[in-house]
Amino acid sequence: NEWIALERKTYQQAAFLFPRSEFLRRSLIDDYGCDPDRVIRVGGGANLAASSLEGKRYDSQVALFVGGDFERKGGETLLAAWEIVHRELPEAQLWLVGPKHKVGAATQGVHWFGKIADRQVLADLYQRASVFVMPSDFEPWGHVFLEAMGYGLACIGTNHCAMPEIIEDGVTGRLVPPADPEPLAAELIALLDNPREAERMGRCAHQHVLMGHTWDDVVECMVPHIETIASNSRYAGSALHL
Repeated sequence: NEWIALERKTYQQAAFLFPRSEFLRRSLIDDYGCDPDRVIRVGGGANLAASSLEGKRYDSQVALFVGGDFERKGGETLLAAWEIVHRELPEAQLWLVGPKHKVGAATQGVHWFGKIADRQVLADLYQRASVFVMPSDFEPWGHVFLEAMGYGLACIGTNHCAMPEIIEDGVTGRLVPPADPEPLAAELIALLDNPREAERMGRCAHQHVLMGHTWDDVVECMVPHIETIASNSRYAGSALHL
């Protein structure tokens, strides 16, 4: 495959590679043959975040999903799970941001917002929701979880790929098996029907972002290696943040 060969050549020629996740770091080493000493996990930062959770409510029974690649990010599993949620919590709502078109049959309590370019509009949805959910089948990072945590939302993801590196199960959210609606529905019901638990996890999630998942933290990890490139001629090439 020419594309894979080009990727391998590009990665191997880089002075350093800065993947966000350990999952991606292992792929660069195992699948692309990169030197482990040049592959440094640095994490990622939240592009949106609230400085304070003052006035934040957790009793809205609103679950928020934000993601463009609906199928890969577990959208169909989420819709199947929501049918179960709706039977137990008929007032609960699922807000879907990202997909340009509605997918599947109409499901009660599901609202499709499409793609949102206005960051303030998206921030408002984060602020009004009580839990975030994105049960991805494949996720080499998932910065949207950090955005949701930045607004004090407990996150539900899957116990697969890089998501366990971001979500601490039972502390900042819940992890469920991929492509399985029933356990996903159970965790959604547990948090939507228990505002105190959603708030406990949401506040832990907010602190998790503020205390180590900002872009300043990422840069701090990268700087020593970039300084090495600048001061040592044997490190020819660029540095890539992946």
